Amino acid sequence: CSSDLAIGKDRCRSYKIVHPLAQALAALDSAAGEPLALVSPRATPTSWGADWFAALVTLARAARPTIPFDAILDCGQSAGHAAHALDQGFDAIIFAGSPLARARLDDLGRGRGVRIL
Repeated sequence: CSSDLAIGKDRCRSYKIVHPLAQALAALDSAAGEPLALVSPRATPTSWGADWFAALVTLARAARPTIPFDAILDCGQSAGHAAHALDQGFDAIIFAGSPLARARLDDLGRGRGVRIL
């Protein structure tokens, strides 16, 4: 198991990069009880915005309330977007920026229960 896919649990999870809500719901329906993480498209905050993916996650959770899943936002190299996203209910944030910014985000994320990948 890649440690990047063990989000807050011992079991590995499959992940699906999702864009429209229909794609997210199809991924959830096909999970068949296996752990799943829905991942935003790359660098989402710089294009559609973290709020867009947070809304998609909220809609998916409302549409499939009995299917648990993790929500992962890909912030690319944007430390500012990653910091803003820490309070938006994501289980993890993908950050590919500087090691110094990552260390700070790790500290902030740990206090909020958000893992920085």
